[in-house]
Amino acid sequence: MHTRITPRRVPTPLAGQVAIVTGASSGIGEAAAREFARAGAAVVLAARRAERLRALALAIEAEGGAARGAGEPSPGGEPPRYQQQQTG
Repeated sequence: MHTRITPRRVPTPLAGQVAIVTGASSGIGEAAAREFARAGAAVVLAARRAERLRALALAIEAEGGAARGAGEPSPGGEPPRYQQQQTG
């Protein structure tokens, strides 16, 4: 008798959602970003330490998630576009 092994599907309750995490370069922010990614969300990372954000984004993507540091270029190489607001 042969036993068939089927891969277990991990639930992704946040699939199709975007999570924006501030303070993502360390501590609770980093942990939250990783958990949101594991739950299926695309994660936008924000913090003062850009190098740590890049490293975290790469780590999340290596684990199968989707992450990008705020202000990082889009996959097509285009810089992010910001809308200027006028006051007064």
